[in-house]
Amino acid sequence: MRMQKWMLPLEPRLSPASEVQGKKEKKKKKKKKFLVVLIQADQENHKQAKESKYYSALEEAAAQVAKETDPQREYAFYHVPYTEEIWRGSLPAMLELTHFPCVMMFDMNEKLYYNLLLSESGEDGAHRIMTFVRDPGKPYVRSEVLEVPEDNAGNEVRATNVEAFQSSSPESCDKGVIDKVVLFQVKWCIHCKRALKVFEEASRSRLNSTDVDFFKLDCDRNDCYPKVFNLPPGALDKLPQVVAFPCKGRPIVYGGYRSVPHILNWLNSFM
Repeated sequence: MRMQKWMLPLEPRLSPASEVQGKKEKKKKKKKKFLVVLIQADQENHKQAKESKYYSALEEAAAQVAKETDPQREYAFYHVPYTEEIWRGSLPAMLELTHFPCVMMFDMNEKLYYNLLLSESGEDGAHRIMTFVRDPGKPYVRSEVLEVPEDNAGNEVRATNVEAFQSSSPESCDKGVIDKVVLFQVKWCIHCKRALKVFEEASRSRLNSTDVDFFKLDCDRNDCYPKVFNLPPGALDKLPQVVAFPCKGRPIVYGGYRSVPHILNWLNSFM
């Protein structure tokens, strides 16, 4: 795949007399690096993509950034057009992107990324990209695209994603009462597969006697940042992990043995 790239000029070479001072300055201020990527889908060919208003907007924004940017910030601009169907291992699929064209900005220092959807008209595109580059807003959080949510119907443990999870809290509930339990896992992990079987059996045991909802969340397809789930740092460093979410209260991380009786006793202790 051919990509177009613009890089800001490199810093001038320091003279030998100033190299020591330069090294000290580098220790004080680490240059911030950003990747800005225009992603287009359903393009006939690369020529068509390059002639689009979005590509022109990216070129204009790149030229403007090169003139105005802080010397401590370095930007690289890429153009990634897709002429064939987006496949599972591609960048948009890995980021769970569904709307195009869009611009993704990657903060290489903080390991965060940001998303900007471009309008179909493409009007004022360069200005929007420039505004986005200067102030990208909240970091983008991957949320798995659940292609057939109907598959969840009748299942004791339902698949969820970050977006659905954040909007699933009931408006009215008794404070402190657990209304959902989530198994954070990845599909390829053998320990996660075993934990899921136990979790499913535990959910069947509680299905007719409680209002607690059981969910599974794939941390390969979702960004499982602890902050997103109001969890302490490092809470999801090791998977699988079972977490109970009380209504209007702080989440409770399960730290016991992963067996049906142990999980049920743990849940019952909060009822």
